[in-house]
Amino acid sequence: MTEEQFYNQKWHKRCHINMANECSSTWQTEDGRFAICDHTTKKDEFTYGRTYRHYQIEGKTYKSRKKFLEAIKNL
Repeated sequence: MTEEQFYNQKWHKRCHINMANECSSTWQTEDGRFAICDHTTKKDEFTYGRTYRHYQIEGKTYKSRKKFLEAIKNL
């Protein structure tokens, strides 16, 4: 599978949570096989830091894009 094929699937927003030190949003494919979770750090009430992304393939989490891309090559 290529990265383009991964992102061209039908995605649904599963949840969003806003905490004191971080915001997190999760999207999942219709079949539940893949998920993406974006985390954004909060510096204070109105100032946000950088966003980082975790990928999930069939229940296994990949915390770097490089390792994620290696894993989807085999699908």
